[in-house]
Amino acid sequence: MPNIVLTNKCNLNCSYCFAKALTNQKVQSFTVENFLKAINFIKTGNNTKIGIVGGEPLLHPIFADFIEILNNDNEINNCAIYTNGIELYKYIDILKPSKFGILVNCNSPNDIGNLYTKLENSLKLLIKSNKKEFTLGINIYSLTMDYSFIFDLLKITNKNKLRFSISISNKVKQNCTDILELLKQFNSILLNFYNDCIKDEIVPYLDCSGIPICIMNDELKKAQLKIIAMQGNQNIFGNPCSLQVDILPDLTAIRAICYPNYNEKVSISDFKSINLLTNYFYNNIDTYHKLLFVSEKCRECKYRLLGQCNLCFGFTVNQFKNFKNYVLNKR
Repeated sequence: MPNIVLTNKCNLNCSYCFAKALTNQKVQSFTVENFLKAINFIKTGNNTKIGIVGGEPLLHPIFADFIEILNNDNEINNCAIYTNGIELYKYIDILKPSKFGILVNCNSPNDIGNLYTKLENSLKLLIKSNKKEFTLGINIYSLTMDYSFIFDLLKITNKNKLRFSISISNKVKQNCTDILELLKQFNSILLNFYNDCIKDEIVPYLDCSGIPICIMNDELKKAQLKIIAMQGNQNIFGNPCSLQVDILPDLTAIRAICYPNYNEKVSISDFKSINLLTNYFYNNIDTYHKLLFVSEKCRECKYRLLGQCNLCFGFTVNQFKNFKNYVLNKR
């Protein structure tokens, strides 16, 4: 699903944020003219789904105008809004149509302070409005973080599913000498998290970044199987990163905003369709990524060789500081 980066402005400064390379820059936001061009370009691939991301997209001063455009576009039948939920209370009414799905990335009151009350109030208003098409999410970014707040929010919203990911900042990824050993440390907190989910009958599901199967301990695997049994076919183990294209306010596109070591921008006007743009990124980035691995332990790993390794693309790209030169030399 292609994403439109509505603005790079954000009202938080999360330590784990994978988009810091974007949000730390001068504020850039879509104009209506460029937004329409981006939408029309995305539709060249017969896409009926689109993502609206940031920064924090709800901070765009004419966010409501963009939602009206999407609501009136009968060719777009599914639009995912990715938000931290803090300003969501302002837009409850215009986001009521079922074509708008909302993913609320929830942060702890320990991290966002008084803004947590605004998040709670926004979620309560969502429930009051009878809006059903929304999901809560959480990033597990520390071995000692207190994630108990998310279970309170799930009770408020009457939700029994929870998106989650293991989130490690790009700076840590770049400076880490052993990615697998770093991730292995998350076995303990993830096991506790799973057990708490089981106790509260919550089904957590991975976004795109989890612990590779090869370094999960047996207890964690057993807990995952219990959760899978609760939900049937839910794939809690996660999938290898799917190819994602993010379109920026100046109508350039990047493979994804979370890879600062390879942030090649191309103009969408240089491509006749979104499919050709997607193929360009696949041929010039993804094919080379598959030749690299973060540890010698990965060389003969059956999960990697079978294409079943769920190690985030960003771990590989961000560890290789010369990834861009590597790709250019391979071309």
